[in-house]
Amino acid sequence: MTYCRLCQLKPQCTWDGRRLITLRLREEHEILEAACEHEAQPAFSREYSQRTGIAGTVLAGVGVLHLRRSRYLGPAKTHLQHVPAAAAINLIRIAI
Repeated sequence: MTYCRLCQLKPQCTWDGRRLITLRLREEHEILEAACEHEAQPAFSREYSQRTGIAGTVLAGVGVLHLRRSRYLGPAKTHLQHVPAAAAINLIRIAI
């Protein structure tokens, strides 16, 4: 890794005293460019918006209802915790 040196164009490219430049392997660079092109497409945006909705719901369950760990042992009793929690999440989503 190297740092930018002083040059005439430095005020146009950075605000800090030094800028870190990372050089990647060609294969890694091509993979990152392909991923950026894929993310720029409208189909990705629609797919990702669905994912953010699901992630927001899970985050609400973890943050508000403390669903990271179950209070009970065994799948049957854990299910009894999840059913009212799911109902509570639906009520929260309706209220907001």
